[in-house]
Order: sequence, then C-alpha cells, then structure tokens
Amino acid sequence: LADALAADPESSELQVARRELEARILSASMDADADDGRSPGTFRWPLSMKFAELPSFPEGEHVLNSVTDGGWGPFLTSRGGAALVAAAKSQAMMLDALSFPVSLAWVLHSCGAVQWPRSSGRVVHVLVLGATARAEQRIFAETQYWQELSKLLVKQCEVRFEFVGPELDADASGCMHPCTPPCAKTFLASRPELTPENTICAIFNGGFGNFVESGQDSLLWSWWPDLLYLSERRFLCCFFCANDYADLKGEVAIHASLLGSRFVVAPRRNPFAMATVYSGDDADTDARKEWFNGNSYAYAVCGYEPEIRHSECAAYEDETSQRKLLAKVLSSVRATAEARGELEVQAGEPPTLVGSRSARPPEAPATQPVVVEGLAAEVAKAAPSKPPHADAPDDAPFSQGTGGADPPPPPQTSL
Repeated sequence: LADALAADPESSELQVARRELEARILSASMDADADDGRSPGTFRWPLSMKFAELPSFPEGEHVLNSVTDGGWGPFLTSRGGAALVAAAKSQAMMLDALSFPVSLAWVLHSCGAVQWPRSSGRVVHVLVLGATARAEQRIFAETQYWQELSKLLVKQCEVRFEFVGPELDADASGCMHPCTPPCAKTFLASRPELTPENTICAIFNGGFGNFVESGQDSLLWSWWPDLLYLSERRFLCCFFCANDYADLKGEVAIHASLLGSRFVVAPRRNPFAMATVYSGDDADTDARKEWFNGNSYAYAVCGYEPEIRHSECAAYEDETSQRKLLAKVLSSVRATAEARGELEVQAGEPPTLVGSRSARPPEAPATQPVVVEGLAAEVAKAAPSKPPHADAPDDAPFSQGTGGADPPPPPQTSL
C-alpha cells in the first residue's frame, strides 16, 4: 500500500484504503491495551500514543468566557488560536482528554452549577469519583490537561484534585486513592476537612443508569451507598453520561424517583463531549444500535427532598427492597416516555463554595418542582437515539464515529 501511494498519492481509493488500515491497526492496539480485566471505559487510546502539548495559557478571562454552549470551536480558538484548532482536527485523543476538565468548567461556569464568593484564592477540592487508571489518572500523569480547570477558574479559587476509584493505581502523586466501593463514603470519612463548602464531586461516565437498557444492575448497587451519602451530606455532584438512551435516562430516573435529588443543572447535551463515538455490534435495525460518546450529556445535583425520597432507599441491601427500587425507576422511565418527554424534577439552588476556611455546612434551600423539557424528550426515548453527529455531513466540526468496535482515525474536519 505504501508503494502504491508513493506512485499515485492522489488516488482517492488508495487514501480510503490507507485510512481503513490505520483504523484497524489502532483498533487492535486499543483492544490489546484494554485486555487487563478492567472496564474498557470511554477513553481507550493506546498507551503507546503520546498526548499533544498545549500552548501557554493566555492571560485574561476571555478563555473562560469562551467555555459556552458554542463548544470546542470558540474555546480552542480563544485558548490557542488557529494552531490549536488545526491540532485538534488531527488529534481526537487531545479533545477526548480535554473533555474532562473543560466539561466540568462548563457546568460550573456556563451552566451556573455553583455560586462563587466575592473573595478568590480559597482552596476548592475537586473529587473525581469512579476515576480509572486508563482515563483520568493517565491524563493527570502524562499531561497538564487537568490543570486547564485550575487555570480557567484561577479568579474563583485554587483547585486541588483528588481521584478516587476501584480501578486506580497507587502512585507518588498523593492524589490517587484506590479503594473499593463505597468509594466516596470511605474516602470522605478519612478526610473530614473536605466538606460540602469546599468540595465538588465529579463523576465522568459512571454508567450506573445503564441497567434500564442492559438489565444488569450490579453497577447501580455498587454506586448506591455513595449516591445516598453524597445527597444526604449535600455535596455538589456533577455527572457526565456517555449516551442519552440508557445512561442519562436511567440516572435521571434514579435521582428523580428514588433519591429525590435537587437538580441545580437540569440534564442537557454537553458541547464539550469527547470527539470519539463508539458503536456497538450491528443490531436488527439502526435504531437499536448501541453507541456511547464520553461526557456527551451532563447534569448536576446537590441535596435532596426528604418528602420525595423513596422509603426503601436505606434498605438497599435487601433483595426485596432492591426489586421495589428497580421497579420504581423503570416505572418512572415508562411514565416519562408516555408524557412525551416531560420530566418533573426538584430544582435546587446552586451552592456557594466558600473554600477551606469555613466548616459550617450550607443551609438546605427550599425548592419547587420544575418540568424539564427539551432534552427530556431524548431522555425518555424507548429506543437508543442516534449518536452525536450521526446525520452530520463529513465536514461537520469534530464529528466522527466508529463502525463496530473499531475506533475512528484522527478526524480531518473543519470548524
């Protein structure tokens, strides 16, 4: 193939063959790295691939102000100009990795998940729950990408990261904390200085709502004690999901019908999702084909309404109670579908993070139920929706996908 391309570099057929060969090689490398007994996750780039270096962070607040619903194009332009935009076009791995810190910045800043005090410089801890060695830890160890969040929020606070999860590796950084579930409850019990006033919890692609499609509920019950604990303590929790037809739909139903969670950011599509879209095996129809795209949806909760919380929540270890809780979630999903996408959730006030200098827990604000529309119509679909950019033209911004389990070649698209 190399000889043929050298002889005829303009051949479109040979160019297609080259891209297909590169995709197969990349896919084989991903599969080899992922075959370690851990969950494959949404960040599957081979360990041999190196991350791109980012340019120096520019001064001023214009970069933070570019973290809006406009998505990657305006942010990359503001962050590094045409050179960074060009790099992003050919390196999907960079966008996939940057999706973690920039998505969280978008929820906190653009979506208004938190209120900041007038004084700046106070320490705010970002607790990444369910973190894995393959994704969050690797990005932290091999790049400065996570520090994008620190630089974006430099006027608001000093960010300190803590990564907690059962699939982390111990290292010398001091901020990786491998532990078995319930991870949040165990870790926070050992760190009483981390309080709802100085800590943000971030959960990237937790997947505990997927059981509404897969029927496998073990992941939900591994997360359940932490979901209860975090809502009872009134920690701000920012959740990111890899699809709407299963993960988002199930998670929102769990929060709304069981936990009675207060939503400070209603479910919505994330403009800073990963660039890579993975497709499952072919199904009977395209409508039933599974897909996932890391961090493609987001929402945030803080606290709960006691009157709405399901009475069986605390008895989750009992099989009878588990069946009742699962039945309630599935009933909620069906009711949402029958209501044509209207979903009533409890609205909450964004908490004020005052930093590490205060230890008094925040007062629980009174809230009223609201109807979430728009995205709720997608959340309620009985069949999987199309993945992001499924109908987009070939030159759509940063659009790409995979066939079967194969990952895409680096995107060659325009903003």
